[in-house]
Amino acid sequence: MTTPVAADAPPARAASALLRAAFGTALAGNTIGAVGFPLFVLDSTGSTGLTGAAVTVAVAASVLTGLLMGPVLDRWGMRRSWLAGVLVGLVATVALVVLHRADALPGWALLALTAVRAAADEPGRVAAFGLLPRLAAGAGGTLERANATLRAMSAVATIAGPVAAGALVATAGTVAPLLVDAAAGVAAVVLLAALGRLPGHSGEPAPDAAVDRSRYRDGLREALRYLRGNRVLRALVVVTALFATLDSGLVTIGLTSYADRLLGDPAWYGGLAAAFGAGALVGTVAFGLTGHRLPRRAVYLTGYLALATVVALLPWCPGPATALLLVAVAGVLISPVDLIYMQELQERVPPRMFGTVAGTATTVVSAPGPAGVSLLTWALATGDVHGTFVVLGAVYALAALPLLVARPLRALGGARPRRTDPREGQWT
Repeated sequence: MTTPVAADAPPARAASALLRAAFGTALAGNTIGAVGFPLFVLDSTGSTGLTGAAVTVAVAASVLTGLLMGPVLDRWGMRRSWLAGVLVGLVATVALVVLHRADALPGWALLALTAVRAAADEPGRVAAFGLLPRLAAGAGGTLERANATLRAMSAVATIAGPVAAGALVATAGTVAPLLVDAAAGVAAVVLLAALGRLPGHSGEPAPDAAVDRSRYRDGLREALRYLRGNRVLRALVVVTALFATLDSGLVTIGLTSYADRLLGDPAWYGGLAAAFGAGALVGTVAFGLTGHRLPRRAVYLTGYLALATVVALLPWCPGPATALLLVAVAGVLISPVDLIYMQELQERVPPRMFGTVAGTATTVVSAPGPAGVSLLTWALATGDVHGTFVVLGAVYALAALPLLVARPLRALGGARPRRTDPREGQWT
């Protein structure tokens, strides 16, 4: 368990407030823009195929950026990289709107700008979590609460973003979500610029902590060696990638088919998604308030075992009410897992290579996702939904039970190397 030591608390608190504001503003714009973007493409091109291609390009660009951006984050500093990403995404979004209004948006330009927008979003998320340890330590707060605050924002955006995007499209057309995304980008730029004016809290590399980063490949190799050599982080990445692959199919085609075939109405998918989101928000807030007092390994294992149990029970639910309750409970119990995963990265990875290690881990975790969707789609197409969910529940259980005896996971929440640079945060 870690206890942050407050140092220079007022500037750190101001920096923390600016970071949260920038993260929340950018997140709101990105969520609304992401939900409205496929509708914009379909409306502007009239092509379902081009819409699907744009979504595919966006996913691929996001995954690729996760691998390539790390050394850039570590060399430029978290805030500068985040600011550059917001500016690039803002320019790409404005270009889409302007070219669309001018009736001069060919398919190749649409796909190119789509890739740029998706690639620009990812650095901000990694940078925000990379800045948190130092700011939380300086402000005298717990890292659990700081992480949970950002995750709670994400949970709220997941619930409210589609509603807001739908309302904008209905009242102002399909361009409106992109305009809101651009406006949020402008506000985020202002907030990040203000963060850079706070001495000692800007997120730029510390001069006395500088290392030889002259070669991009050297930084990437060093981070990969570190990730491979740390048993706890290696285990967490493998486990997270496995469950993320299963989850990617479950939360998309899986729950859609479940709502349609077993609950009797595809509209129940929205209810299931909302129930899970509400549960995740409750679990995130609860962990932020009490997580520093809880045994990290027990919370981590409980989350995955609970998710496996819920998936195994879903095909036997007597009706929608029971299914909604199960999904909400799963959201509550599984939400701390991502927080623990991120906190282990923050505490174990040296700040000078955090961007590279976290970006590489993100790529490894997210890359198998499309395979999970394809495999579950095939299973649902060739078999009945009830039987597929029974098998899926068994797969989740087989994946979760070995975690009880996995040795690397016994070190979750264990001792950390002492950080001595107050600009990077210090724990005792």
